[in-house]
Amino acid sequence: MFLAIDVGNSSTELGFFEGDQLMYTYRMKSNTSRSKDDYALNVELFVKSKGICGVSEILVSSVVPSFNNIIEGICQDVFHLCPNFIGPKYPSGIRVNSDNPKEVGADLICDCAAARYLFGEDAIIADLGTASKLILCKADGTFEGCTIAPGIGISLNALVGNAALLSEVDIKIPKHHLGKNTQDSINSALTYGHAHGLIELANDIEHDYKKPLKRIISGGFARILFPLMGEFTYVENLTLLGIYAIYERNNHHD
Repeated sequence: MFLAIDVGNSSTELGFFEGDQLMYTYRMKSNTSRSKDDYALNVELFVKSKGICGVSEILVSSVVPSFNNIIEGICQDVFHLCPNFIGPKYPSGIRVNSDNPKEVGADLICDCAAARYLFGEDAIIADLGTASKLILCKADGTFEGCTIAPGIGISLNALVGNAALLSEVDIKIPKHHLGKNTQDSINSALTYGHAHGLIELANDIEHDYKKPLKRIISGGFARILFPLMGEFTYVENLTLLGIYAIYERNNHHD
């Protein structure tokens, strides 16, 4: 069994693969204030509850360097393995067309690997997590660039943190664009506004690229927004699938 780990700014997800099938996922906070032992205990309980055994290799995509020691400790304590981390020196098979390739996050590399693995088309990927990213990826897996904006959660936190009369809301798509109460008014801008902005930016990128692009959407907030983004194909766990694609390419291709 292969274990893919996606360390994001808000949460970390573990994906357990049997062959090319993602069998189980486990999500936890990327919180460096918690101890490694606490995390390891919870992961071990999950592994035992699912009857998971025989993990033979672990590959990690991380955009939180301060959390990497905790991940290494979990892997050693629970699986008795040292994980590999995707980075500039790791053979991902993804060409990075960037002014400074070393600053391109491992999550962006994995998203491109997943797009190539799943579709093999020139693609634009909307990865909606802590940040909302649009990534242009060529059919051969080349990373051509991206846009990065505050995600829905950050936008909401900034709004309620700086407006005395506004309070936290549960993020969901309201029935109408124009809100008749505070919750719907905030949610309209967060959902419709965010989705329309991403669609128009994707249109602009496609226009600049001068050819049609496969449109893919993934990430935590994609579960909320994808009904508003009809031209985008929703792929759950895209980054985990990209980690697997990189692992599979390194182990089963010359």
